[in-house]
Amino acid sequence: MGWWSTAIMGGDTALDWECLFYDLCDRDTEENIDHDIIDNKLHEMIDLCNNIEFDEDKSIAYQVLGVVLMKNGYYLDNDLKQEIIYWTSKDEWMLENSERKEEIQNYIETVKNYQGKSINIKDRDPGLFNMIAAGINNVKLKPGDPPRIAKD
Repeated sequence: MGWWSTAIMGGDTALDWECLFYDLCDRDTEENIDHDIIDNKLHEMIDLCNNIEFDEDKSIAYQVLGVVLMKNGYYLDNDLKQEIIYWTSKDEWMLENSERKEEIQNYIETVKNYQGKSINIKDRDPGLFNMIAAGINNVKLKPGDPPRIAKD
C-alpha cells in the first residue's frame, strides 16, 4: 500500500521492518522486548540494516531500528545514536516533502536527546484508517494529530 503519512512509522515498509526486528527477537510488535534479548540480537539487527543495498531503504531500516529500541527503553550508546542519525539524515523523501522533513528533523532530535526511557514514536502516526477517514471527510491530518473519524 505504500505510505499513508509522513510519520516515521507511516508506511508499509516501516511496519515490515518493525515486524522483522520483533520476529528476530521472537516477540510480537505489541510485546516488550527484554534488554537481554536486544543485547543478544542487536548485532543481527544492525547487520540486517547494513546489508541493504540502497541508501533510501537503509535509511528506513535504521529509522525503524531506532523506533524499536527506544520503544523498548533500550539504552543507545553514542555510536549507535550517530549511526541512526546518519542513516536517518539520508532519507530522500524529506528532500521532496516539507512535512516529511519536519518528521525527520524531529526524529533526529528525539534520538539525540534520548536517555534510555521508553518512547513510543509509533503513536505519532495517525494511522492508515484515520488517514482514509480524513480523506473521505476532506480533513487534513498530520503526524501527531489525534485520530478523528468525523468531520468537524
